[in-house]
Amino acid sequence: MSTRTRLYRVVTPTSKHLVESTSPQRAVAHVAGRQIQCDIPAQHEVYAMAKDGVEIEKTGDQPISDETRNAVAQADLTAA
Repeated sequence: MSTRTRLYRVVTPTSKHLVESTSPQRAVAHVAGRQIQCDIPAQHEVYAMAKDGVEIEKTGDQPISDETRNAVAQADLTAA
């Protein structure tokens, strides 16, 4: 038995896609996987991003973990 697919329109701020998929979630994941990168930044990268004004975003109402808190708690010691 084959899985049924259909066409989904996936729209990003910069492009439109027609994706044949079994679900809208898989269609979005297909497009996002080609356009979005996700990894764990090094501490100096976190510092540089924070210095550039990039805010930490949370995916829900959970508190920031101690691991994340330790990574972003670096102060600019030269700005005293």
